[in-house]
Amino acid sequence: GVTQTRTATLSIRPAQNYETTIKAGYDSKPTTLDSDRNIFEQLASKSVSASSSPFLLATGLTDYLASYPHGCTEQIVSQTFPWVALAASSRFETIAPEDKINAVISMLQTRQLGDGGFSLWPASSYTNTFASLYAVHFLTELKKSTTHPIPKSLYDGGMDYLRKVARQSSASMSAARLRALAIYLLVRNDEVATNYLIDLHTQLQKNFKGWEKDILSTYMAASFQLLKKEDSAAKLVNGFDLSATSGYTDFQSDLTMNAQYVYLISTHFPTIELDVKKDIMPLLKPIMQGKLTTISAAYTVLALSAYSQRNEAKYGTDSVEFYTVGNQKVALPISESKPFPKSKLPLPAGKVAVESESPFFYQLVQSGYDKNVHSKPLAKGIEIYKEYLNEKGDSVSEAKQGDELEVVIKVRLTEKSFMSNIVLIDLLPGGFEVLRESVPRDNGEWQSDYVDVREDRVVFYAGFGDRVTELRYKVKATASGEFTVPAASAASMYDPEVMAHTAASRMKVQSAGTH
Repeated sequence: GVTQTRTATLSIRPAQNYETTIKAGYDSKPTTLDSDRNIFEQLASKSVSASSSPFLLATGLTDYLASYPHGCTEQIVSQTFPWVALAASSRFETIAPEDKINAVISMLQTRQLGDGGFSLWPASSYTNTFASLYAVHFLTELKKSTTHPIPKSLYDGGMDYLRKVARQSSASMSAARLRALAIYLLVRNDEVATNYLIDLHTQLQKNFKGWEKDILSTYMAASFQLLKKEDSAAKLVNGFDLSATSGYTDFQSDLTMNAQYVYLISTHFPTIELDVKKDIMPLLKPIMQGKLTTISAAYTVLALSAYSQRNEAKYGTDSVEFYTVGNQKVALPISESKPFPKSKLPLPAGKVAVESESPFFYQLVQSGYDKNVHSKPLAKGIEIYKEYLNEKGDSVSEAKQGDELEVVIKVRLTEKSFMSNIVLIDLLPGGFEVLRESVPRDNGEWQSDYVDVREDRVVFYAGFGDRVTELRYKVKATASGEFTVPAASAASMYDPEVMAHTAASRMKVQSAGTH
């Protein structure tokens, strides 16, 4: 007789999303940190690092960006942009990762529209101004600091788009800010954009009060400086005052403006001394409070990189020690000393101590799938509700193999009338599959920016309002057993304060043969 063996594999995913969290701070005395996440060992990592240089925090931010799971144009550019800046730094001795850069370039080629700008999501016909300027900024840095080839049509289209934004008159402060950025990028690409600058300056003087305190004045100062008009630059360069800035948008928050200020001053004004307390600490505060977004993380790495390249000599060598804290202190071996002293931590939850001879910045980075599922619902600025309905329309927690159930998700904002750039993630229980054609792109009144249907989840990217939006689609029970129903979640991708999730629950599926 002949014996044949066959191997079948099944991927198993925990009932939570993969997440990277950062705890960071600054101290002059020994400090103890809680390595508090209880995570599965697969794909998990925990590490602690410290240094007298604020540049340390760039490493945690790149970890956060690397594991960020969503993919609008800004987010994909943000994941790779910092590496281009770090490659130019003596501290990192790294080369910008070719595969990541190639992936960004091919993504930009598929999303470039007729006007040379870029859409925020695949298959969209709408140009997003900020994401387009940001993408061209990435291409500009790539051209200036690496030898990586950039497709001519991609680059030329981007330049055409810059000229279009640079000559538009601005109806609002946030539009004027985008215009100032476009002009700056034209100048960085060796175009004499003096006329655009003068026209913008005239318009600001006429229509906007207090514009000198906005970040756009720093962009204009940098443009004048590059055009060798030092007197005009000097008049504008000291104006920026974050507390006086208004007209925030998702991409232009106080975090990103702070970082852009440090980046521009460090890059273009070598005689201006930035103050750690006044200029650098506000930049690091959001990281220390865990309030990160992709755009603020990327700009902060650019800022820290530019600032540190100028100030690295100030920080000297690091004499840092790490310990696990239990019944007794046990020294942790330093697993890496470059670019900064770092120790890998054991995965079980516990406490870790950091000691140094001089004041130090520190960070604890934890990545992985949490073991504990959400046992209670959460609602901060947004609410989400989910149930499964059978063919009669009854809410159920039991089904039979082969049954089709309707998923009903309801979402509404509780503190604002509308917010764009919300991500809604519905993870499926094991043993269920999505009926793809049932997933809505819109429901008549509401429309998504993009919907990503994967084998284990449905992800909606969209704006939501304070009236209930109801989304319905169908799933099919393909295996019998008792399954965890993961929490469904909704969160703003640009306001870390706005988030909600349902409580995890159970779903029982009987095999098709049982009655």
